Amino acid sequence: MKDLYKEHVRQLQNKYEAILETLERDGQPIEAVLLHSGTESYYFADDIHIPFRTVPHFAHWLPLQGPDHLLLVQPGKKPFLIKHVPKDFWYEVPDSRNEYWMEEFDIVEVDSLDKLSAFLPDDLSGTAYIGDNEAFASSIGIELIAPRKLMTRLDFARSIKTPYEVECTRQAAAKAARGHLAAAQAFREGASEYEIHIRYLMACEATDSQMPYNTIVALDEKAAILHYQNKRGRGATTGNLLLIDAGARVNGYCSDITRTYLREGQDSLFYGILNRMEDLQSSLVEMVKPGVDYVELHREAHRGVARILSETGLVRLSPEEIFERGYTQPFFPHGLGHLLGIQVHDVSGHYADEDGSLLLPPKEYPFLRFTRKIVAGNLFTIEPGFYFIPMLLEPFRNSQHSIDFDWETIDRLTPLGGIRIEDDIFVTEEGYENLTRPYLP
Repeated sequence: MKDLYKEHVRQLQNKYEAILETLERDGQPIEAVLLHSGTESYYFADDIHIPFRTVPHFAHWLPLQGPDHLLLVQPGKKPFLIKHVPKDFWYEVPDSRNEYWMEEFDIVEVDSLDKLSAFLPDDLSGTAYIGDNEAFASSIGIELIAPRKLMTRLDFARSIKTPYEVECTRQAAAKAARGHLAAAQAFREGASEYEIHIRYLMACEATDSQMPYNTIVALDEKAAILHYQNKRGRGATTGNLLLIDAGARVNGYCSDITRTYLREGQDSLFYGILNRMEDLQSSLVEMVKPGVDYVELHREAHRGVARILSETGLVRLSPEEIFERGYTQPFFPHGLGHLLGIQVHDVSGHYADEDGSLLLPPKEYPFLRFTRKIVAGNLFTIEPGFYFIPMLLEPFRNSQHSIDFDWETIDRLTPLGGIRIEDDIFVTEEGYENLTRPYLP
């Protein structure tokens, strides 16, 4: 990791310098960039901190936790880290001494932000600030607050991962896989959603706040709620189906994995749909390579869902007719996937270029989060779904097209909720590497 990280920082330094040079040629000179790890905040009318998360652009440089660290990036100079080490007896101050990343920076420590001025340049008029506290930036004399042309270029650059970032995500996938295996075992033992969630955290050796996102642990009909946020506890249904969407973090980088399990003895038709969805997800992953249009990959997922609807008789039409009439959309309403990195839904998925020109999703697929052609270095998810969501199916049930659907069978399967299968995919020069499958079937 030390060697990979050293190269990661070198590439980031080069990228920042190239972007600043481009902006200078465009008549928008920026001499330096000050990255802020973020500021702690409180719940409204309360004295309890909102769980802190590092500003992503700061986390892109180094895995240092905690608020109010500052990183000054200047062309031709070693990055300069002002590490905030407060004197605090209320909360533990993270000990990051002797970490593998430290030698890549010039570092000073301060115990109060009032002491910053001794270490920052006297004139910050040419410095751009990236962080969540505009008032702080203004207080130290910075007027360039996250300039758009700088931000779009930095965001676009984050869609190409360095080997260090891929390794962090690979380790996060391995960590999450341990949780998924423990969750699957808990489901087989008849555990509740809450108990499955706890088993997941224990296997990952993590707390809720250390998760990249709230785990989705959905039994039966709750699997049809895409971002189901609750955890039914002891005494609730033990469930005939489990959909678990959960990841992990390593050095700030996220994994994002979903699996669906069906208890033995359930509806044979639903088993058939689950098996077909597993085959569809695998076939979509096999299609990944540089030059493929991700929007077309998303359409291919809908064609696959159309084939399943036709083969199972849930819709009494050919796959081609089902696809053309948009009948797949209530069964598969979300996008096929998204960029992945420091953020679970990583930035710039709708950017056509580094200027931030937008490449919006087709109107029939408004929730698609990644819309451009795949290039080597991209890291994204592939996660087709198949759900029985009453509120989305109701308009078709009450329309002139109702006769095309087998409502009796749909109603029989609806209590089992739905299916989603998700892997994390890194794009290579030749094709892809599935970061999930080495650790989880």
